[in-house]
Amino acid sequence: MALPANFSTVKVFGRYIDINQGTPMQGTVTFTMSQKYLVNPGADVLIFAVPIVASLDETGYFEIDLPATDDPDVIPQGYTWTVTESFNNRSGRTFSIAVPESTPDPGIDLVTVAPVLPADNVSYTVTSIDGMTGTVSLAGKYAPLDEDGKIPAENIPPITSGVTSVNGLSGIVSLGATEVGALPIGGGTMQGPLNLAEEPTDPTQAATKAYVDTLSRRFDVMAYGATADGTTDDAAAFQQAIEAASAAGGGVVLVPQGTYRIATPLVMKTRVTLQGVGKGVSVLSAPANDLITFTAHAFWWNIRDLTLKVIGGGHVINGSHNLSAFGISHCSLQQLGADHSIWYQHSGQIVEAYVSFCDLYVDGAPRTVPAFDWSDPAGGFNANVIEKCVATVNGDDSQYFFRIRGTNTTSDYTYNNAFRDVVFEICSGGGIYATSQFGLVIDNCWMWDDPVGGIVAPPFFVGKEPSGLASRCTVIRNSGRIGDHMAAGVKDLVLDASCQQTTIDSFRCVPDNAQIDLGDSSYVQFINKSPGTALTGTAGYAAYAAEGDTHNGVALDGRVTGDTHPRAVLKVNGSLQAGSGASAPDVSLYRGDVGWWYTDESLSIGGQLKVGGARVVPLTWLNAKTYGAVGNGVADDTAAIQEAIDDANAAGGGVVYIPRGTYRLTSALSMKSHVQLKGDGINATVLQQASSSSHGISGSNLELISIEDLLIDGPGSGTGRGIHLGGTTIIYSFYVTMRNVMVRQFGNTGIFIDDPVTTDLYNVTSKENGAEGFYITCSDTGTVGTSTSLVTCYAHNNVGNGFRLYNMVYSTFTGCAADHNVNGYKLESCEVVTLTGCGAEENTGDSIQISDGNNLSVFGAWLSESGTNGVHVTGGAQGVTLKGVKEFTSSTTSTFIKVDSGCTVTVENCKSDTRPNSFAAGTTTVLSDDALNMKVAGGLTVAGVEISNVQPGDMGYKAWVCDPGTVNGGGTALTTETFISRSLMPVTASGSGRSRR
Repeated sequence: MALPANFSTVKVFGRYIDINQGTPMQGTVTFTMSQKYLVNPGADVLIFAVPIVASLDETGYFEIDLPATDDPDVIPQGYTWTVTESFNNRSGRTFSIAVPESTPDPGIDLVTVAPVLPADNVSYTVTSIDGMTGTVSLAGKYAPLDEDGKIPAENIPPITSGVTSVNGLSGIVSLGATEVGALPIGGGTMQGPLNLAEEPTDPTQAATKAYVDTLSRRFDVMAYGATADGTTDDAAAFQQAIEAASAAGGGVVLVPQGTYRIATPLVMKTRVTLQGVGKGVSVLSAPANDLITFTAHAFWWNIRDLTLKVIGGGHVINGSHNLSAFGISHCSLQQLGADHSIWYQHSGQIVEAYVSFCDLYVDGAPRTVPAFDWSDPAGGFNANVIEKCVATVNGDDSQYFFRIRGTNTTSDYTYNNAFRDVVFEICSGGGIYATSQFGLVIDNCWMWDDPVGGIVAPPFFVGKEPSGLASRCTVIRNSGRIGDHMAAGVKDLVLDASCQQTTIDSFRCVPDNAQIDLGDSSYVQFINKSPGTALTGTAGYAAYAAEGDTHNGVALDGRVTGDTHPRAVLKVNGSLQAGSGASAPDVSLYRGDVGWWYTDESLSIGGQLKVGGARVVPLTWLNAKTYGAVGNGVADDTAAIQEAIDDANAAGGGVVYIPRGTYRLTSALSMKSHVQLKGDGINATVLQQASSSSHGISGSNLELISIEDLLIDGPGSGTGRGIHLGGTTIIYSFYVTMRNVMVRQFGNTGIFIDDPVTTDLYNVTSKENGAEGFYITCSDTGTVGTSTSLVTCYAHNNVGNGFRLYNMVYSTFTGCAADHNVNGYKLESCEVVTLTGCGAEENTGDSIQISDGNNLSVFGAWLSESGTNGVHVTGGAQGVTLKGVKEFTSSTTSTFIKVDSGCTVTVENCKSDTRPNSFAAGTTTVLSDDALNMKVAGGLTVAGVEISNVQPGDMGYKAWVCDPGTVNGGGTALTTETFISRSLMPVTASGSGRSRR
């Protein structure tokens, strides 16, 4: 094992001989470190733990160098190595060893240090076990432990003379575990303390001591003199407990219920956890001083389940040193005095902080400092997460709640910080102010406005400091403002000082009047921009416009001459200005590059285009006919179109344009990443596959492709598919788009996509194919396809299923139709898949079949003349919701909704005029939003089915109208118009009109 020179190592060796055969054994010895990684702070080296495998040679011998477990230059110390023996002809052992740095040459022979099982009826004598004395008999090689992991008193006869403990250790020993001395390793518990007469020298005993110390590192502040009366200064007791935990190599400082006055700052240490019993229950209160401070670099520390508050002047946390790899969770952090912060950090770095499930509260407005004020010239706030928190300011305030500033002038960013699920209450001075950020994420963060003073600063600000760098690669999604009390001229989101590469996804305000100032930022991508959102500023390339998105009056400026990074195309209604004046910079317009959004057209402008002296460079657009394609339906155009596709891919992406005509193919076109295949429309551009064994278009491991405005025509038979994206070597299909495409008359599936991620199909038709119309699946073991959307797609007259999804998650069908197939929609082993406003008519099997999977929903579906069932839920599917499903049919022989045993389904406002339903007992909950829940005919069996939330009537609750037929509720027939209370079990039927329970 090769290690840096400053790590101490010890040789470990051994030889294994088969005692029966007298021959060397073959196999391996694996060493696994009990720590995740080792750190040498002085040398700035970190080593991650991975299993180290040593193979036995032909003589059965091995040797290997391992890091010493007590190296004083390495953190931590006192860990152990787990040794696992594996032989070709028999099983080996598993045990733990320590590797002391002081081990003499030649090193550690596993034969001398490995613990062994004691012989039968061997007894060890101990001083005391939970106050009892005597001899411990290890019958069957194990101590006879009770259900609590302790030795029963009857197994410990009294003695009168002094004794020696296990493995020569004396003191108070509580046996309940397996790693004490020679006990075998196999689980259980160990309780202490284990007092050693002398420091153990045997490596096995040293490992045992380290293990016991780890389990017993609990330091109750009450044991160090804390009073918890809210008046006495408990700071000294807390600090003593913290120091004791730190001296032990780390531990938990327990804070029982009570209020603890902390009149001098507590100094937190590495590997120490402050653990209370709940916020509001365990309270630390500082009168007018900082509460938590640091005197050196601290890492791997935690604060949990506490209320930390400062009454007057002082910060709750004053971190003036480097802090890393720590967490604060389920706490209430309160600063109740003016001009101080919850967390003040103006020197030192903060790395890998995790603040979660906390209430953050400041009082004493007006204030001159933010609640969280992180500002470091070194730009050292990296990989920090603040999530699931509520931030509140009591009173009007002109300060941001969170301010994270990177002011370094040496080209260093503050990296990968994230705010998730944060709610701001009455934070009139703004929520998040972040500068010089790289990879900032603001996700699901909402500003509730201040109805009294109004919001006087932007809720969200991203920019740069005068001496810092411009923020880059920012993502702001599912966030915004709720309420309409904004001061005049205040924007909801401000991108300032040349921000670059920002994604704004689903930014919303209620009411819909968001104002976003783009400043002079560039490469801004809008997704799901609200219609009421107003944009201002002079952002360069103000938006990667989503389909149908528009931006009015946006000016493009501030481009850097010679910048050739591919930029998104723009679709603008209004005037578009690119630069101005004689010194206007160059403006380059390209199709989208990897990871960037693009629209249908290269540039679409409803008003005027003012170039302002700049030159416009078009995107890569390759015409298939310039490569020799003919398009007369006779010539073989395969090679010409393929060459254009290959050239577009080699150029980094582009459009392969196939003009009007019929293009004969004799083999599959191989699609490539970053290529768009575009025709003149379904009725104009036809790719005619002549080979019955070839696909129309194929490809694997693709990203950022689109197929648009084409008809892909098959030979009418054979094994080929119209579009085949997948294969045995596929990883994923990223960002696949199909729009205005028809595939028909292939011998196999029309459209097949394997392992899709963020795939969209708009107005795509698959018809008259020999297998499935659409088959979207994830065949990779252990993975699923995700984020696939089908909008107004049509599956018609296919031999197999219309739409088939397998092993897919969070995907949607919207406004789709499936007619004259076997099953209209077949969802297998899927999760969180939704059908909205879809239809299915005259399919020979089920209109909708749901098998296995979880949380699948059907809203507002229209079904007609289903061959077997309207909706069939089977295979143990869980959490299925059917709402507003309507079936029209003249048949009474088949079933409307069928739910098999083992499934769970909620049915609401679903209706069939003629067909019955079949719900297996205990599977289905039926809800109603109006007096009439469901109209059925031909009989309905609902034994064990709950019907609830129906509206009250003068005689009870009207749940069903049977027209004609009966509802069978637990064996009792209910006729015509039936009234029930909460359940159909039990029900008493009376007469032919109404029945009561």
